[in-house]
Amino acid sequence: MNVIKYQIKPTGKLSKREFAEVWGARSESREDKIYTVALDKKGKWSCSCPRWTQNASRPECKHIKYIKAFRVNGFKRGDEVAAPEQVMNTISRFSNIEV
Repeated sequence: MNVIKYQIKPTGKLSKREFAEVWGARSESREDKIYTVALDKKGKWSCSCPRWTQNASRPECKHIKYIKAFRVNGFKRGDEVAAPEQVMNTISRFSNIEV
């Protein structure tokens, strides 16, 4: 699974929930699909995959588990890229989901 760390800039869209880290995790089944994984400042994780978004219990999906392991073992500072508008829109939707 390939990952991307995004740099995010605070905007009015994210007022309900502040995010400390935002990542992209490439789907294993669809190479053209990248799921957005975010960690808020309270330590709660979110993912844009169907397992996380369509389950009210908000299970820890494989994308969240992978990002947690990757940030400990494989991430080097300076590897971030600017978050595209699509990612900013996704995390603004996370802001409205209670986890």
